[in-house]
Amino acid sequence: MEKGKRYVLPMDRTEYNGYGTYAYKVSDDCWSTLLYATDNMVQSILINRDAVTQADIDAAPDWVKSITPIEVKDNEQ
Repeated sequence: MEKGKRYVLPMDRTEYNGYGTYAYKVSDDCWSTLLYATDNMVQSILINRDAVTQADIDAAPDWVKSITPIEVKDNEQ
């Protein structure tokens, strides 16, 4: 069975000193932002709750929909 595509939502122009801000889904009706390091710590976004589906994005507030999503690629072997 193929997994559905998942995405992370990096916010434009938020990088500072190697850190960037990402939007994530807290619950069905609540979104927030988190600050992550751009390299190693971003992996936690890919592994944890912060990756979302296209359906999540479609149902999100306009500020979330305005973010260009980046597809998560699983490291399955």
